Amino acid sequence: MYNNKKILKKYLHGTKKIVQDTVFKPKKILKKRNFFFKKKLQEEEIHSYLFSYTTPLKLYNENTVSYVRDKKNIKKLKKLSQGYYVPEIFIDVHGLNQYQAKKELGKLFFICHKENLSCAGIIHGHGKNILKKQIPLWLVQHPDTIAFHRAPCKLNKNQTTLFLLIDISI
Repeated sequence: MYNNKKILKKYLHGTKKIVQDTVFKPKKILKKRNFFFKKKLQEEEIHSYLFSYTTPLKLYNENTVSYVRDKKNIKKLKKLSQGYYVPEIFIDVHGLNQYQAKKELGKLFFICHKENLSCAGIIHGHGKNILKKQIPLWLVQHPDTIAFHRAPCKLNKNQTTLFLLIDISI
């Protein structure tokens, strides 16, 4: 141990200590940016708080391929299932865990509101079918969802995409 200290002193002989004499002052502009950034994050996260991991069985049956909130929108669901509505935006949640997928789904709703998009696609992949089962439950819970349907074969042969129709009449 004593030998190691001697060797270290030998190699460090002649080196100088670093003097830290620079003081950095934060700019006021940075605070404004942080405020707007935090506000944007809060607006994005509002939509993801609407999703929970459990849902009442009255709302949605897990084995169904499609869902419509009101019976008056059955024609929209039919058009959605036939491929008349083309998704204006896609989101790929394949490879994400449930928490990350829920956050991304909330961001998707935020973007759809901001850009006035009425139809969106969600690619969930095959995997262990966890997201395939969970995403429809989350979509049922969101108040802006009118209807959704699994992707028609025209668009995707594997049917790994869910279509989502959002009501932008707010």
